[in-house]
Amino acid sequence: MAAGDLLNDVYNNTGKSAQCLYICDNVYTIFHFIVTIGAFGILAVVGLVSNLVSMVIYATVGLKDSMSVSLFALSFTDFAASVIQSMMAATYLASEIYPSCPVDLQVIAFVFMGWSLNAGHLISCWLTAFISVERCLCVVAPFRVKQIFTVQRTVIMLLVIYLIHVATLLPVFISETMQWVSLDDSKNLNSNISNEREMQYTVIFTDFSDAVETAVDITTSMFLFTVSQLVLVICSTLLTCALKASSSVRLRSSDSVDSLLQTRKRRSKLSIQEKKLIRMVLSLAVLQMACNVPRLSLIVFYNAYPGIGADDRDFAEVIWAPASVFINIGCTANTFCYYFLNSSYRKVFKHMTGLKSK
Repeated sequence: MAAGDLLNDVYNNTGKSAQCLYICDNVYTIFHFIVTIGAFGILAVVGLVSNLVSMVIYATVGLKDSMSVSLFALSFTDFAASVIQSMMAATYLASEIYPSCPVDLQVIAFVFMGWSLNAGHLISCWLTAFISVERCLCVVAPFRVKQIFTVQRTVIMLLVIYLIHVATLLPVFISETMQWVSLDDSKNLNSNISNEREMQYTVIFTDFSDAVETAVDITTSMFLFTVSQLVLVICSTLLTCALKASSSVRLRSSDSVDSLLQTRKRRSKLSIQEKKLIRMVLSLAVLQMACNVPRLSLIVFYNAYPGIGADDRDFAEVIWAPASVFINIGCTANTFCYYFLNSSYRKVFKHMTGLKSK
């Protein structure tokens, strides 16, 4: 199909159905299989395996300190997000295989699983921020960090993070419920069920659904997410500055020519370790911010243009799916960052898998 014909198809299909208002059927079908089903499915499998390996590694080493508990919780959260992601891909695939299903599978995946996946990603952001705070204090206040971050306090903080994000999303599930409706009523909900069906099980939006979604977007997806990223940036900056200051102090402490060579050797060894720590912290911070910026941009876009709603579900899926792919890459890539940037993690992994460490 030529580019001009494609544009005409996009803008002239309004007489067919509300689904073709922005995205034509051909484009949507191709996009749906490649991104929503294919990319989601692949990332889900990789995320399941990688985060499961991370949980096994942390459990094998032992959850003896606050850092290991936090890292285990982060891997568990990313694992849970990968489970939801795999369920979404399977549900989308089932909707294509069985299009006459009386249950509106795409609504279940896009609305309910989508909000659950969003909660998992936001929890992951705050867990990463919490871990960065502890890492920062390990350098800034090394003698007090063990007193501040005990295992018991860490578990309590992790539970608080979970409860806050779950509680903020409960109003969405209360305002948006699944019910059996007639086809005449479901036309306004943009159902994929053919007209031969008399009833379908789809989502019902209450009168205050839009207000609830806007409030949740502002509190969780914008405010809480932005605060977590600010904490991550501040802690990463303080950690980098503290390590550089520590290196400068060691350099000035060498006051004799005889000990200069040994001091430089020790400084060189510590500099390598410090550079690895800085590289790992900055890599995780940049990775998380880069993967979450598309989602934050879409949330701002949706609140700036509130006219785009449930009737434009195909358009919403097309613009939300790539943002979700980026977020899922972040959940999957955490394990690889730890493997390539953390020698202890890599050593345990190679020991478990029987690989020889160089």
